[in-house]
This record gives sequence, C-alpha cells and structure tokens, in this order.
Amino acid sequence: MKQPWVMLVAGLLLGGGLVHIGWIFSSSGRDHEVPQVNEGAVNNRIGRRGRESGAASQTRVDAMKKDFSKMDPQKAWEQANGISNFTERLDFLTALMREWGKRDPQAAIEKARSLPIGTLQKEALGAACAGWASLHPDQAAEWAKGNLSGPLGGEVFGMIAKEWAPTTPESAAAWVASLPDGVQSEAATTAVIEAWTAKDPLAAVGWIDKFPDESRKTASLAALAADWCAQSPEDAAKWANTRLDKPGGSDIAEALIGAWGDQDPLAASKWVMGLDEDHQTDAAATLISLWGANQPEAAAEWIARFPAGDTRSSAIPALAQAWAGSEPVKAVEWSLSLPDSEERTEAIDESVRTWATLSPQELGAWVEKQPAGGQADHFRKLASGVLADEQPEDAMRMVDQITDPVTHDDALIHAWRIWSQNDPEAAQTWLGSAHLRPEVSARLAKGKK
Repeated sequence: MKQPWVMLVAGLLLGGGLVHIGWIFSSSGRDHEVPQVNEGAVNNRIGRRGRESGAASQTRVDAMKKDFSKMDPQKAWEQANGISNFTERLDFLTALMREWGKRDPQAAIEKARSLPIGTLQKEALGAACAGWASLHPDQAAEWAKGNLSGPLGGEVFGMIAKEWAPTTPESAAAWVASLPDGVQSEAATTAVIEAWTAKDPLAAVGWIDKFPDESRKTASLAALAADWCAQSPEDAAKWANTRLDKPGGSDIAEALIGAWGDQDPLAASKWVMGLDEDHQTDAAATLISLWGANQPEAAAEWIARFPAGDTRSSAIPALAQAWAGSEPVKAVEWSLSLPDSEERTEAIDESVRTWATLSPQELGAWVEKQPAGGQADHFRKLASGVLADEQPEDAMRMVDQITDPVTHDDALIHAWRIWSQNDPEAAQTWLGSAHLRPEVSARLAKGKK
C-alpha cells in the first residue's frame, strides 16, 4: 500500500508561545519596573509545546501579553540573562521578543541575533519576526527574505506566513511564491495553505495549481484536501472527485480519506465505496488502517461487503494488521475465521507478525495453548522471523518449539540469516555451539533456502 500521502514539512507554530509567569504588575504606576522572576514559575510554553486547556491557557496568554507590553524590553532582556534554567529562559525570551518585535522590531532582531547560534537565537529571532508580522507582515517578510536563508530562514518564513496568511492569504501567497523552492519555502507554503483553505479552498487550489514543480504541487494539494476535510468533508470529497484522474489524484484521495477516516469513518466508507477500483483500493486500505485501530468490528463488517478483487485483497490484511495493534487475539481469531483464500493467509501472517513485534511473550503464551500441529508451527515460524531482527536468541528458542522438521529447519535458517546480517560474530558463535543436523548445516554453508 502506498503511503497515505506526501506530507509537507509542518509550518512552525507562532512566536514560540506565550507563557504563564507568576509576576503580574499590581498597578499601572509600575509600567517600567522589571520584577524579580521566580524561575520555577515559568510553565511549559503554549503553542509549540503547549498542553494546557483552552480557557485557562487563553487567560494566561492575555495576561502575559498585557504584562510584557508594560515592560522596558532592555531591562527585561537583562533579567532574562539571569535565568539559569535553559527552558525557562527560552520561554521568557520568546514571549518577550514577540512583544518587543511589535514595538521595535529592529532592536528586537538585533538583540536576538546577538545570541549564540542555536535554539535560543532561532526561537528569539522567530518570535521577534512573528511579533513584527502580526502588525506589519509585508515589512517583516521583506526583511526576512533579504536577510535570512537556509534552515533558519525557512523556519522564520513559516512563522511570518502563519501571522500573515489568516488576514490576507493572497498577499502572503504572493510573497511565498517569491521565495526559493525547497526547504526554505515549505513551512511558509504550509501556513498559507492552512489559512487560505479555511477562508476559500478553491482560491487556494488555484494558487497551488500554478506551482511549476509537480511534486510540490501534488504534496500541497494533498495537504489542502486534508485541511479542507477538517471543515467540510463532503465539499472536499466533491472537489476530490474532479481531480482523481488528474496527476496527483491518488495522493489527494488518500489524504482526504486519511483525514475523513479520523473524523467519521462510516461516512468516509460510503465515499470510498463509490470510487472506481483503481482509486478505491488504496483509499480503502488507508481508511481500514485508521478505522481498524479504533472500531475493528465495524471495519470488518464493511470489508465483508466488498466483492472479490484488489480492494478486498488489500483491505483484509490491512485490517488484520491495524486490529492486532490493539487487540491481537481478536485480530488473529478474526483472520482464522475467514474463508480459505490468499487474503486469509495474508491476514493471519500480518496479525501474527504485528503481535510478535509488540508482545512476543504474550504471543508465545497464546500459541502454547493452541493445538499442536501445523498451525501452531506456522505461528512460531512467523514470530521467530520477527524476533530474529532484535532478539535473535529468543527467536532461536521459539524455533526450537516447532515440531514439524521441515518448518523447523526453514524457520531456523531464516532466523539465523537475519541474525548473521545484523551481528555476524554472535550468529557464528551460536552456530558453532549448536547441534544441527548435517543437512541443515549444509544448507547454511551453501547459502540455500
């Protein structure tokens, strides 16, 4: 199955986030006093690393904005230099620089660039430019374009675009189009797509369609489909239908179904059912990967309605794998209940391999309770192949439990070859002390399967 879609590098969140600090001025008469900072009072940053609830977080943000607007930024800068904890200093600086960038962007930028190259400088500079862009985006954008480049430029461009695009996406898009293609423009492009899609998705499509680079166009349209789906999946689906047979159509379909499957997998499944098989197969597998992790029984009922064909053949193993990630016993039992077919075999293999990856001990204990014979041997062979990559000695112990000689030998040779590729010295040491039948040793020596 293809990857669901080609993702753009995510745009950086704005300004480094404002923080809650336990020093609020008690009266307006202290406008330029910089109080002593209790370093332990600086909490996690909101935005890039924020985890706070919406209402409480917004109250703190508003208070912090008002507080920094009263500070003398030069004195606050000196205060920041006295904060020994790196995270707290970073939080303080990004909040300060955003406000300073609104009041005196050139002074703020000069201070930010005086910091040593690294995270502090990057975050402080980005916050200053974001604050500037919140009031005068065109000025901030032109300064950044003329003075920054490389990864640092790309991150700051993204911050500026995120401030600019929600108000005038057309102007922000025109500026982004003037940036060099590649990494430097990715974060800014993402920011414009998100903001413009929220206001006028078709206008955003028109802008993206003018991109000369096809891979960038495809990735951007896929990102737009996911963003549009978040606000109106039916409208996004109608538009996607018009693009399916154009370049990038499959990526758009998979991006749409990936977002829709998180929101309403049942509604998404109805759209998938209406697609032709060429597009349906990949979209169904993407949906199943999401749906099967959360509502596997419902996903199984949906799959059961598919006729024989490529879509059913890819969806069944995809469900087995997704289901095994949360309920491996049920996933294996469902796979075993399927009619005898190639897709049943693939489902069993996918569910067992996934289980072996996540919890080989639990799988081993479960297999012990199964009737001895070919099916249990097959499970152990699959599990040993998974274990051989990182737990080769456990893999060999699993192989020792296989009762059928042919299956045992095949599993041993397969596991040992994986081991010998990863750690040839240890694998050879084990081989030297193992008591293998001559024909197995011969097969290993000759490199035969």
